[in-house]
Amino acid sequence: VYRPETMAWEDLAGLISGPPPMERSQMGWTSADGRLFLFGGRTPPQDPSSPFDILHNDVHALDPSTWQWQDLSLSATGTSPRARVRMGFASAGDKLYVFGGVGGSAQDEFYNDLHALDLSSMAWQDLSAASSGTRPRGRFEFGFAFVSNKLYVFGGFAGDIQRPMNDLHALDLSTMVWESLSLSVSAAPFEPRARFGFTVEGGRFYMFGGEKDFWPQDRFNDTYVFDPSTMLWQDLSLLTTGAE
Repeated sequence: VYRPETMAWEDLAGLISGPPPMERSQMGWTSADGRLFLFGGRTPPQDPSSPFDILHNDVHALDPSTWQWQDLSLSATGTSPRARVRMGFASAGDKLYVFGGVGGSAQDEFYNDLHALDLSSMAWQDLSAASSGTRPRGRFEFGFAFVSNKLYVFGGFAGDIQRPMNDLHALDLSTMVWESLSLSVSAAPFEPRARFGFTVEGGRFYMFGGEKDFWPQDRFNDTYVFDPSTMLWQDLSLLTTGAE
């Protein structure tokens, strides 16, 4: 864990208890209700001759007050999302939301389904059929965040067209209606991208870097902020100081 007040990293290996999740990468990671949550991801095949990774759809929680892991899949009910990697994973109130990602044994299935885990009832719910409007196309390595009762999906790689995007979509959780915001937002002043840093602070989205292609991988080090209240992007690269 990194502690900004001391500018120091701390190794928690000796403090953590409970059965940890299986080693993995490309999973979802978010926080809610004072806990940290992990979903899905991939593990290399146990059989070295197998060409396929092991994909997961389990969910685990780490409580920072006790540093104890808990496998929530053992108590969760309902139908969990299909195993996947590089999905959107975010919290809103007492629910965890999973959107999109890529799955299948050859990782060639690109999803645009939406699922929620209610932490109070520990029940999974598939919200794909419960929502209306036009869902974002299947994608992976995109931005996914919750602000003001809406879930936002931004950019990432589109599986069907094999290229990055810079489109923006929102799902209103009170009406469960998807809306494409790309036509109403002032044009994103940057190239389409995926694999970028994406976080929320003060009701606005902050994005850094990313890549614009699979190969060669042209990378960025620019910084942008999007304000949902004004529907405007702002380039912060010219305002920031210090070494890039």
